[in-house]
Amino acid sequence: MQPERGSIRQGSSATADHILEEVPMRKVPFGSLAASIAALGTVLGLFALQLRADGLEQYVDSVASASVVMYVTSALIVVTWVRARRPHSD
Repeated sequence: MQPERGSIRQGSSATADHILEEVPMRKVPFGSLAASIAALGTVLGLFALQLRADGLEQYVDSVASASVVMYVTSALIVVTWVRARRPHSD
């Protein structure tokens, strides 16, 4: 009886490369992830403006900082997306 494809028998010496070859990989949803994090950054930025308008200055700086972190995170996801689409040179 043959073991199922992708299964590892107990006691076998499979390398990590062999295991990764057997596992079907899906495409990571970089686009939707980057867009949703950028949307969160926009909402936080608008919330910071509303806090400033309401006179709650002590919270504006931290909410605005969180907004900037979301935009930077979104940009890094886009960079990762672009790099993941390039052919790998082994």
